Amino acid sequence: MLKETKIILLLALLVGLIYVFPHIIYSFQEGPYNPLYISPGRAFLDESIYAAGVQEVLEGNFVPTDLGTLEHKPGPFIYGPFPFIVMALLTFCGGIVGAIILSDFLFAAFGFLLFYLLAKKLLASHQLALISSLIFTFWYRLFIPPSTFSPSGLLHHFISALWNGSGTSVHFWFSRFLHPQIPLVLMLGTVYALYLALEQHKWRYYSLTALLLALNFYSYLYNWTYLLVLSGLLMLCTLLQRKKDWFLKLTFTLLVSLLLAVPYILNALALHTLDITARSGIEYG
Repeated sequence: MLKETKIILLLALLVGLIYVFPHIIYSFQEGPYNPLYISPGRAFLDESIYAAGVQEVLEGNFVPTDLGTLEHKPGPFIYGPFPFIVMALLTFCGGIVGAIILSDFLFAAFGFLLFYLLAKKLLASHQLALISSLIFTFWYRLFIPPSTFSPSGLLHHFISALWNGSGTSVHFWFSRFLHPQIPLVLMLGTVYALYLALEQHKWRYYSLTALLLALNFYSYLYNWTYLLVLSGLLMLCTLLQRKKDWFLKLTFTLLVSLLLAVPYILNALALHTLDITARSGIEYG
């Protein structure tokens, strides 16, 4: 068991270093290195918007507002503040550029580790969990259902999962600054905590799940809506199976998470009603 743990931690460290390696290579190029820029005059649009959000947090604005109007036109999309706050905390390491490089190491390693822990629980196999975690970390598109199950469709799905047809590498998914790095790691942690709660049926795991689920509200819309549906289905299953104690603890988990998420939900709803929010969507759209 100790040897297995050491192997997994070593692989997590290696995964993080692999994600950092491109930064090291590009830093030797002529001129100052900035991971937000592809080449002079060309920048990664989403990542530049996210970097602006981190700067907002550093200036004391803890709720990014119209950051998504350009991407989600014609209506505004309000990003949760938690990932921006985490990235702002990482700026101690060389500002935003240093935070981007550090996040590639940290969240790639954590993503691999959390997926391995989940896979091992579900597959009950160290080897299968290890293989699936490496695939998830470097070829995540294989986990996306194919658009068609015909032989040609499956072949196209497999090829595009290994290497994007447009020539853009898909191997370094966790290097996409802020999203999906932080929200996905948080979501994996939430699902793993929920699994432990159902497996061991202890209050401390239900409480941890409630806290992590609440942070998902402050993180990313699509993650917390999925987790709400998952929690609702689990509650329905326990109710149909007449497992009253399980149902009550899951209800407690959901209610506590919703209670902790109330400040963000109310502020987000209020922000959507503001005239400047509506106009920003129209003007950018």
